[in-house]
Amino acid sequence: MKSPKIIECKPEDVQVIHTGCELGEGVLWDEFHQEILWTDILGKKIYFWAWMTGQLEVHELEQRLCSISLVEGPNKNTYLFAFESGVALWDRQTQSCEWIEKINQPEGVRLNDGRTDRQGRFWVGSMGEGELTSKRMGQLYCVDRGKVTAHADGIGISNGLCWSPDSATMYFADSLENKIEKIQFGSTQGKLVERKDWVRTPQGVSPDGSCVDQDGYVWNAQWGGSRVIRYRPDGDEDVILSLPMSQPSCVCFAGPELDTLAVTSAKQGLTPQQLNHDAHAGNVFLIKLPYRGLLESRYIS
Repeated sequence: MKSPKIIECKPEDVQVIHTGCELGEGVLWDEFHQEILWTDILGKKIYFWAWMTGQLEVHELEQRLCSISLVEGPNKNTYLFAFESGVALWDRQTQSCEWIEKINQPEGVRLNDGRTDRQGRFWVGSMGEGELTSKRMGQLYCVDRGKVTAHADGIGISNGLCWSPDSATMYFADSLENKIEKIQFGSTQGKLVERKDWVRTPQGVSPDGSCVDQDGYVWNAQWGGSRVIRYRPDGDEDVILSLPMSQPSCVCFAGPELDTLAVTSAKQGLTPQQLNHDAHAGNVFLIKLPYRGLLESRYIS
């Protein structure tokens, strides 16, 4: 097995967006607005960062926003939001919500990571919080043209949803189990055909948000590991980005050329002493790379 290439991502060598999010997540590139957007789940905020000007727009929300999708259609100011309690269409100009469905979940269980497949269906997982985390009460849902259905259960912390360029493979992480699954995906009907464990991370290092590049390699943010790893389709490590924050949380390729990796991070759970040594916790890193990503799929309502 070939040893992975290690890239040290020092703050002085990359662009840093200083937001100090409590739990930055769900980062996306919007090619229409030329913006990067992401959520601070615990801060109940959504951020929009303009690529050309660096202007930052922030909106406060009534619920925790867990993940986001761009939406297909003429109104490019409409977004699909996975709030803690369900999914809704959110209008950026009016800041109003049109609920698709408030999902019936046990108390202490909320939605988490979500992404849209290449056929326009939004997939979102859930997780238990606090003592319920270890109960594995999470489920994986699909939002298909306004209809919400559950496809899997017994999940600890749902994360890392992404698809191969040909849609034949779906990747899905359970952060509690320290694993990423490689799933044979029935793209026509949106079915999980066969699930297999693909990658295991060490104890104390949890696989979090993922994306796939043009070559079909998977980039995964690793909470507690101060790193993002690029995996070959066979599961071997190809590139390791070493980061100066302990809790990277989500990734996407951004910029007009899709050659910049945006990495969100979190302060959640860190003590004041730990934060003294983790000055970039909660910030967003923009890392120019010799790799290119794919445009985000848009939800079709």
